[in-house]
Formats: sequence, structure tokens, C-alpha cells
Amino acid sequence: DGWRAAEKKGVWLKLPIEAHSLVSAAVCAGFSYHHATSEYLQLSRWLPPTACPLPKYAFTAIGVGGVVINSKGEVLMVQERVSPSPRMQGSW
Repeated sequence: DGWRAAEKKGVWLKLPIEAHSLVSAAVCAGFSYHHATSEYLQLSRWLPPTACPLPKYAFTAIGVGGVVINSKGEVLMVQERVSPSPRMQGSW
């Protein structure tokens, strides 16, 4: 195997949507789905016989907010101006 001879451990394969007919051949060659967008499918293959440490695809959105109460019982509230999720935009 050329990748092992080149001392590679992880291999990434990015297939544009137009190359969808190659997915079956890639899976048969040992690749697994990593993630997909509307433009491409990303596959990966971990070569060593160990657990795969390749990162998972990011899918979370993190928001920021805070509440502070002082000794007088006054409340300061801070929230994001823009929602981390377009679906929730304008909900606060």
C-alpha cells in the first residue's frame, strides 16, 4: 500500500457532488463517511490497526451570555446580539 510505505496514518478524500458515483468504490477501499455539505462529501481512512484519533466534524454553535447580581440585588444581564443559530435569530 503506497500510503503505508509513505508512512501516512490518516487519509482524507473530498469528493465533489459531481463525483457521487465514486462513493461506493471509496467505501470498498476502506474509507468512511466523515461529513457532507451540499457541495461535497468528505471521507476518511485511518490506516493503523489502532483507534482512529481523527477529529469529528464540528457541528455545534456556542453562544455567549452572562448574569451578574451585585450586593444590592441589581442584575446585569449580557446576551449575544446575534443568535448562534439562524433559526433562532430574533428570538431574544
